[in-house]
Amino acid sequence: MKVTTKLAQLRANYGNISYEEISESTGIDRQQLRELENGEANAMKRSVRS
Repeated sequence: MKVTTKLAQLRANYGNISYEEISESTGIDRQQLRELENGEANAMKRSVRS
C-alpha cells in the first residue's frame, strides 16, 4: 500500500484530522502533508520548529 493511500485512510479513520494537527505532532509541514497525500511529493523535509 502506498504511503499516500495510508495517510488519507488514517485521516478518515480519525475524523478527517487536519493537516495542522498532524503537522503539530510530527513536525512535517502542512503543505508537504497535502502533497504526500495527493501523490505529489518528491522529497520530504522535516520542518524545524522553535
